[in-house]
Amino acid sequence: MTRLCATNWLGILGVIIALLMAGTAPMQAYGQNSGAQTNGGLTHQEGKTAFDAGKFDVARKIWIPLADAGDAASQYSLALLYKNALGVKHDDAKAAYWFERAAEKGLTDAQKMIGLLYFAGTGVPRSFEKSARFYEMAAQAGDAEAQYMLANLYRQGKGVELNFEQAARWYEAAAKQGDIAAQSNLARLYMEGVGIPQDYRQAAYWFEQAAIKGDRDAQFGLGELYYKGLGITQDFNIALGMFEKAAEKAHPEAHFRIAQMFERGDGLAQDIDEAERFYRRAAELGDDQAQYDIAMRYRNGNGVPQNLAESAKWLKMAAELGNVTSQMALAIVLDDGIGVPEDDGQAVIWYEKAALGGAVDAQFIMGDRYETGRDVVRDYTRASEFYALAAEQNNTDAQYRLARLYDTGKGVPENALTAAQYYLRAAAGGSVAAQAMMGRLYSSGRGVDEDQAQARRYFDLASQKGDPESAYILAQIYDLGVTVLEDDDMAINYYTTSARGGYAPAQYQLARIYETGRGTEADQEIAIGYYRLAAEQGIKAAQFRLAEIYEFSIGLNQNMKIATKWYEAAAKQGVMAAQLRMGQLYQAGKIVLADPIIAFSWFKLAAEQGNVLASFEVAKAYELGIGTNVDIAESLFWYEQASIQNHVPSQYKAGIFYRHGRGTQPKPAMAAKWLKSAAEQEHNEAALEYAEMMRLGETGETDIAEASLFYRQAANAGMTEAQFQLAQILACTVANTQDINEAVLLYTKAAEADDTRSQLALGIYYDDGTVIAGNKERAAFYLAGAAEANITEAEYRLARIYDKEEVAGKSAADALSLYLRAAQKQLVPSSYYLARLYDDARGTEQNYTLAAKYYERPATALYRDAGWRLAGLYRGGMGVEQDMTQAERLYAREAGNGRVEAMRALGMMYLRGDEIDQDYDKAAAYLYDAAERDDVISRYLLGVISHQGLGTRIDLDDASRHFKIAADNGYGLAQFSLAEMLDKGEGRKPDFIQALRYFQMAADNGHKLAQFKTGMFYDIGKHGKQNYATAARYYTMAAEQGHMPAQFNLAILYDNGLGVKADFELAAELYRLAAEQGHADAQYALGAMTENGRGVKANLKRALYYYNLAAEQGHVNAQVNLGVVYVKGETDIQDFVKAHMWFNLAAAQGNKTARDFRDRIAKQMMPSDISFAQKQARICLEQNYQKCS
Repeated sequence: MTRLCATNWLGILGVIIALLMAGTAPMQAYGQNSGAQTNGGLTHQEGKTAFDAGKFDVARKIWIPLADAGDAASQYSLALLYKNALGVKHDDAKAAYWFERAAEKGLTDAQKMIGLLYFAGTGVPRSFEKSARFYEMAAQAGDAEAQYMLANLYRQGKGVELNFEQAARWYEAAAKQGDIAAQSNLARLYMEGVGIPQDYRQAAYWFEQAAIKGDRDAQFGLGELYYKGLGITQDFNIALGMFEKAAEKAHPEAHFRIAQMFERGDGLAQDIDEAERFYRRAAELGDDQAQYDIAMRYRNGNGVPQNLAESAKWLKMAAELGNVTSQMALAIVLDDGIGVPEDDGQAVIWYEKAALGGAVDAQFIMGDRYETGRDVVRDYTRASEFYALAAEQNNTDAQYRLARLYDTGKGVPENALTAAQYYLRAAAGGSVAAQAMMGRLYSSGRGVDEDQAQARRYFDLASQKGDPESAYILAQIYDLGVTVLEDDDMAINYYTTSARGGYAPAQYQLARIYETGRGTEADQEIAIGYYRLAAEQGIKAAQFRLAEIYEFSIGLNQNMKIATKWYEAAAKQGVMAAQLRMGQLYQAGKIVLADPIIAFSWFKLAAEQGNVLASFEVAKAYELGIGTNVDIAESLFWYEQASIQNHVPSQYKAGIFYRHGRGTQPKPAMAAKWLKSAAEQEHNEAALEYAEMMRLGETGETDIAEASLFYRQAANAGMTEAQFQLAQILACTVANTQDINEAVLLYTKAAEADDTRSQLALGIYYDDGTVIAGNKERAAFYLAGAAEANITEAEYRLARIYDKEEVAGKSAADALSLYLRAAQKQLVPSSYYLARLYDDARGTEQNYTLAAKYYERPATALYRDAGWRLAGLYRGGMGVEQDMTQAERLYAREAGNGRVEAMRALGMMYLRGDEIDQDYDKAAAYLYDAAERDDVISRYLLGVISHQGLGTRIDLDDASRHFKIAADNGYGLAQFSLAEMLDKGEGRKPDFIQALRYFQMAADNGHKLAQFKTGMFYDIGKHGKQNYATAARYYTMAAEQGHMPAQFNLAILYDNGLGVKADFELAAELYRLAAEQGHADAQYALGAMTENGRGVKANLKRALYYYNLAAEQGHVNAQVNLGVVYVKGETDIQDFVKAHMWFNLAAAQGNKTARDFRDRIAKQMMPSDISFAQKQARICLEQNYQKCS
C-alpha cells in the first residue's frame, strides 16, 4: 500500500519552535558586525556587552535609540528582548514591530522571524501573503530555513499561488544546504512526480541524505523505495531496517508497513502476531488507515477473535481523524447496531461527515434521509444539496432523485428544464427509471421539445434494461397505432417483454391475445399462464377470467379451489359476477367452509349492482335469516326486484309472500299474478301453490278445473303433496295399514320424495344391516340424501363410508366436506378424521393449520392418537404458532398413556435442547422407555448419548451395545455408527471384518457414505480381501446417489478395467459427474480422455474446458496440459501467451516439465507477449487461479 505524505508538518513545527525560542546566538552574530550606528558614542556592541553580563535593561536602553535611528542589528536584538521577556514584559506586538523594521533593512534572521510571526499570527494579524514575502527575502539571501518554509507555502498555495514547481525549486535549494526537512520533502516530490519529473533515483538520494541525519519521514520514504524496488534494487531487509528506524521515532506509517511485511512474509518469516502488534501500534500512533484495518480485522475475525464492539471503537478513532471510508463504515455500524447500540442520530452525523468528505454513497444516503425524513427532519432542500454532490460524481440514482425534486418543486424551485437535464444525465449513466422518465418527457414535451421518436427510443432503452412499464407503453403505441403504424408483431413483442418483467397490464393483454389468437396463433395454455400472472398482481379482469377457466375446464383440468381463489380476488375488486359466484361458493360449503354470513355479503354486493341471481339469494337470506337478520319486508323487496327481471323462483317466492302476507298485507291478486307466471314457466311449487289458491277460491271464487290443471303439472313432477291433492280430487282414496315390508316401501317412496328422515333411517338400516340386509351402496345413496340436508349423523356415516372406500368411486376427497360439516357441529370423531385428512394430505391439500384446529377437540377428549399428532404440530410450528411448552405437555400426556412415538419425540427434544430446556436425564429416561418397547430409533439415540457423553461420561461399550441392538434390527444410521466405531477401534481394537459387515448392512439400506466406505474396503482390501468387483458394485450405489468421491473411484476402476470390464465411455461419464461437482482430479482425467478421444469423441476445445476447470483449482498437471493444448491447438485455439502463462504457473509449483516447455516456447514469442503472459500469470496467481482464461 503506497502511503503518500503531505507537507512535513513536524519539520515545520521544529523550525517554528526553534525560531520562536531563538536567544542570544543571533545577537552575538550581529554584535560582531555592528558598531556603525552610535548612541551618544555608544554602539550596538556595547549593548551586546551589557546583554552578555545579564544587564538586559542597560542593553535595551542602548539599543532603543540605535533601533530608532535605523540600526538593523539593534532592531533585531530589541525584538528578541520583547519576544523572550528579557528585562521587559513579554510583548509579541513590539517584537513583531522591531523584527519587521530589521527585516526591511535586509536582515535575514529578522526576515525569517517576521515571516514566521505573520505565518502564525503572533503579535500581528495572520497574513500568509506577508509571511511569503519575508520568507522569500530570506530565501533569496540563501537562508535554508526560509527556503524550506517558502517551499511549504508554494506547496500549499498559502500566501502565494499554488505552485509545485516553485516548491520543488526551494526545497532543492534548502536541501543542498543540508536542511533535513527540505531533503525529505524534495525526495517525496521526486517520488510522486509532483512539480518535478518523477525520478525514483533522486528520491532515493534525498531520502538517504535526510535519513542519515535521523529524519523519520525520510527513513520511511527510503524504506518504501527499497520495499517496492523503485529506482533502486528491491531489498526487503534494507526496507525493514529503514521502517524500523522510523518506527523507533513513533512514525505511524512505518509501523503499518512493518505490520504488512510480517503479515505477508516479505523478506522475513510470516508472523501474524507480530503483524497485529505493529498494526495496533500504528493505529495507536494515529494512523487512520491502520485504525481502519484493525477495525476490519475485528469485524471479520481476521487474525483476531471477531469482536464487533472493538471494531466499532477503531472505526470511530479513524473516523474522527477524517478517514472517509471509516466514517462511512461507522455510520453503517451505528445504523444497523453492529457491535454497538443502534444509534440513528449518530449514524446520520457520520453519514454526513463522510458525505462532506466526498463519499458518494454517503451523499446519496443523506439525500435519501432528508427526502424521506428517516432519522432526520424531512428537508427537501438539504436532500437536493446532497443529491447534487452525489450527482456531480455521476451517481445515477442521485441524478434521478435530484431530477425528481426539480420535477416536483420539492426543496428546489420547480424547473422542468433542469429536471430533464438531470434525468438525461441519469439516463445516459444507465438509470432505467431515468430512461423511462425521458420517454415520458419527450412524449409529453415537458422540459424538452416533444419528440415521439425520441420518446420511443428512451422507452426502448428502458425496456431493454428491464423496465416493464416502458415496454408496455411501447406495446400500447404499436397495438393502438399511436404516432406509429399499427403493428401486431411489435405490440406482441413489447407486451411479451413487459410481461416477462412482471408488468401485470401487459400480462393481461398477452393473455387476451393468446386466447383470441389476435396477431398470433391461439394458445390456451399460454393464455392461462399470463392470466395467472396478471391475476396475481391484482388485475381484476384477469382474476375473473382465470376463475372461469379453472371452473369450466378451459385449457386445463377443472380445479374449483383455484377458481374460488380467483373469484374472491375479483369479487373484492367489485366484479359483479365474481361476487355472485363467491356467494354461491360460501353458500354451498363444498370448496370453502360454508359461511352464510360471507355468502350473504357477496350476494348483497352483486345484487346492488343489479344481478338477478344475487337478488334472489339476498331475498332468501333476508327471508330465512341466513347470514343476516330476518327481514321479511326486505326479502319481498329483493324477490320482486328479481321477479321483474322474470326470475321464476323469485316470482314463486313473491307470490307466496303476497299470498300469506309476509312483509306486507295479504294481496291475493299479486300472489296469483306471480305464482301463475312462475307456474306457466314450469315452476312446479308455484303450480302447487296456485292450484291451492284456485281450489280454495282465494282470488274470489273456486276454480277446480284451473286447480286440477296445475295440480297435475306438479304431480307429474313427482311432488307428493300434489299427487295427494290430485288423488283427492280424482278418487279421494284412503290408504290401508301395511306390514314392515310396506313400511320399508313407504320409507323408500318418501325418501325418493326427499324426505330426509326416511333417507336417514334407510341409510342406517343398510349401513348396519340389522333390520334389513346390509348394502353399503344403498346406505351411501340414502345417507347422501340426508347429508345434503345437513343431517350430522348422515354426514359422518357417509364420510366414513367414503373415507374407507366402501363404495366404488368414492374416497377421502369426497369425505372431506362431510367430515367438515359434521365437525362444525362438534362431532368429535368427525373432527378427528377431518384433521387426519388435512394432516396426511388425503383427499385434500395438506393444511396443518386446519389439522391442528380439528385435532384440538378429540385431543381434549383423549380420542385415539389426536394428542400425539397435535403435539407434533405445536413442535414444528406447523399450522399453529410454535409452542414447545404445549408440545411438551401433549407429548408427556401421550407418553404417560404408553405411546412410543411420544416418548421418542420428547426424548429427542430434551436431548437436543434447541426446542425446550436441555435435560439429558429426562431425554435418556424417555428414550429408554421407548427403546424397551422395541423402538430402534430411540435405541440408536441412546447409543449417541453414550458415544458423545451427553449428560454422562462417554461410555463406548454402552454406545456400541445400543448401536448393535438397533443395527441388528435393521436401522441404517446405527449400522453406520457401529461400523465407524469398529473401523476406528473406538473402545476396543479395530475390527475391520465386523466394520465391513455393518458398513455393508448400512450400504444395503441405502446409506451412501456407507456404500462408499464399503467400496473403499474392497478397493484397498482393508479387511484383508481386496475385491475390485465388489468395490465397483458399492461405488456404483454411492455414485448413483451423487457421491463425488465414489464417482471418481468408480471411474478409475472402469478406466483401468479393475473388477469390471474396461469401459472408457462409462469411465468418462463418471469422471464427468465428479468433475461437475468440482473434483479436480476428475476434471483433469476427463480433459485427458477428451483430448485423446478415449471414451469420448476427441475434442480439443472440450479438453481445454476440463483442463481449465482443474487448472483453476491449482492442479499442476492440468496446468501443464492446458499449456500444451494452447501450443499444439488449431488456429482458433493456439495461443502462446496463454500457454506461457499456464506453463509459468505450473513451473511456479515446481513442475520441471512446465518450466522446460515455458522456456522452449518463449524462444518463439515476442518479448512484449512474454511480458504480458508473465503479468497475466501474476494476476492469475493473486486471484488464486480464478478467471485466469
